[in-house]
Amino acid sequence: MANQSEKTPVTLFIDWFNRSFEKVTGRYTNFLGLIVNRRVVTFGILIAFAFGIMGINKVLPAGFIPSEDQGQIYAIIQTAPGTTLERTNEISRKLQEKARKIEGVSSVTSLAGYEILTEGRGSNAGTCLINLKDWADRKQSVKEVIEELEKETKNLPANIEYFEPPAVPGYGTSDGFSLRLLDKGSDVDYQEFDRVNAAFLEELRKRKELSGLFSFYSAKYPQYEITVDNELAMQKGVSVGSAMENLNIMIGSTYEQGFIRFNNYYKVYTQAWS
Repeated sequence: MANQSEKTPVTLFIDWFNRSFEKVTGRYTNFLGLIVNRRVVTFGILIAFAFGIMGINKVLPAGFIPSEDQGQIYAIIQTAPGTTLERTNEISRKLQEKARKIEGVSSVTSLAGYEILTEGRGSNAGTCLINLKDWADRKQSVKEVIEELEKETKNLPANIEYFEPPAVPGYGTSDGFSLRLLDKGSDVDYQEFDRVNAAFLEELRKRKELSGLFSFYSAKYPQYEITVDNELAMQKGVSVGSAMENLNIMIGSTYEQGFIRFNNYYKVYTQAWS
């Protein structure tokens, strides 16, 4: 039969914890006994804690998930509606050149025809990924770099917005917030909605707590009206749906299928080249 006086590792830990807890409790009780009748000391400690909290709130970032310097900046490029891909690519390269000259920037990668914020595609859209130097190798914060980028690229003929990646990967593409406007009218007037959208952005820009405001909606894209010759289409044995599908391939592209190769998934798009 095992000797009951033998100490196991669990009982040794419990005994050590109880002794330590009693020592801490005794010291805390003695401390309270010293200050409980000294109101000046008590209120002095409370005031010191209050000022300490106020000072910390001014230094630490506020918010549910505060943004942090991750050493990377996204730049969204929006040229005028109807701008060609070559023109957008030219502006993105100019942005690259200006960004590389800024102290604290390590490398810049640009991509015309795609914007990362909504994952949209268009000839007047572009994205630049700006990587910063290591925190130990640069003096500017990410906010200061963004301010310098805005100053250096303000004369480029495009709407360029800079933002940081989200603090928690997977929850959106950027920090800040977004909202949507809804036209509840029975008649859809795109031009009027564009004016309302522009006026709404103008009012938001008047608020000092907001910055980096932009919208992807625009009613100024060039449009063409297509008239289908139904009689000729019937003679050729071409349906309207087939004609529209071929036209879509000619002026744009269409997704066909995807395949996996080298452990990567590739999408196949059909597009006509002149």
